[in-house]
Amino acid sequence: MLEVDLLRLEVDLLRLDVDLLRLNVDLLRLNVDLLRLDVDLLRLNDDLLRLEVAPFILEVAPFILEVAPFSLNQQIYLTIPEFTGVSV
Repeated sequence: MLEVDLLRLEVDLLRLDVDLLRLNVDLLRLNVDLLRLDVDLLRLNDDLLRLEVAPFILEVAPFILEVAPFSLNQQIYLTIPEFTGVSV
């Protein structure tokens, strides 16, 4: 009789173990869903930051375009050995 009770107790413990494993799987799935949501929120934040910065980029763009030819000329001069003093 005691042996049967011990076996029943063991079965109950195994069932409890299975239930805990199922709960663990559910929690892991929830964790994955939360991580996906976190990624979506980070992407949304990135998009919002780009929208926030866009007006400043548009405001500065004319100045960049105005300075670009001078910068390009300077880079060309730096690659010509006569101007750099470096012989090839």
